[in-house]
Amino acid sequence: MIAHLQYSSVIYQLQTYIIDSYEESCIVIYRHMKPIDNFLDKITMYRLMLYFLLILTTFGFFLQPPINLIISITFLIAVSWITNRIFSRIFRAPTNLESVYISSLILALIITPDNFVYLFLAAVITNASKYIFAIKKKHIFNPVAMASV
Repeated sequence: MIAHLQYSSVIYQLQTYIIDSYEESCIVIYRHMKPIDNFLDKITMYRLMLYFLLILTTFGFFLQPPINLIISITFLIAVSWITNRIFSRIFRAPTNLESVYISSLILALIITPDNFVYLFLAAVITNASKYIFAIKKKHIFNPVAMASV
């Protein structure tokens, strides 16, 4: 009986130690994550994705000549912006400029700028699918994936 009580006491102390350690770890993690959490609370998901893609684009300069990437990004943004404006007027839907930039950057990163006709079609299909394949003005499929297919 005494051995059982001592064993139970050791188990209880171990559980208490584990719980206390866990709580302290959570507090430390929370203290370090709070600034990141505050930053993310002040930023939209579109803006966060745009920042991420801009950082990712800098790595794209290592994979292909920078001038090719700059030209394709500029071309895709121009075509996407025009296409987006046209379809938003046809469907009487609000536009989101950040969405145009995000789609253009993704297309520039996944499509090589060898053929401007292909880039043009990809930009048009991407922006058209945002309006055509939509329910209650929210697109069903990923527009860039639709253009890639």
